Amino acid sequence: NAWCMPGGKVAFYTGILPITENEVGIAVVMGHEVAHAVARHGSERLSHQMAVQTGANLLSMGFSMVNTPISSDLALQAYGIGTNLGILSYSRKHELEADKLGLIFMAMAGYDPREAIEFWKRMSK
Repeated sequence: NAWCMPGGKVAFYTGILPITENEVGIAVVMGHEVAHAVARHGSERLSHQMAVQTGANLLSMGFSMVNTPISSDLALQAYGIGTNLGILSYSRKHELEADKLGLIFMAMAGYDPREAIEFWKRMSK
């Protein structure tokens, strides 16, 4: 519904407007997305994905150099599962940080951050 690109631009899709309901709801979403930009979460994700891909490439190369009883496909699947679990926790960390910073930015812009509770209730539905 809304997202922040690595360059810091924020996009809103009109589908989120009924959930925001008003200016305060838009401030909640905007604060959250601006927080992603300020914290450079997009760049962090890109760096993390590059490291994961490098690890997979090295693992593949290692298996192609040695004869081992462990299947390289099985090892790569295990590596993929492990990195996906790590990425999920990494992503959740970014979302929680954006939630907290978003409330601060919302307050700095003159909105009552306590009103974000109702927006997040609507969003969870």
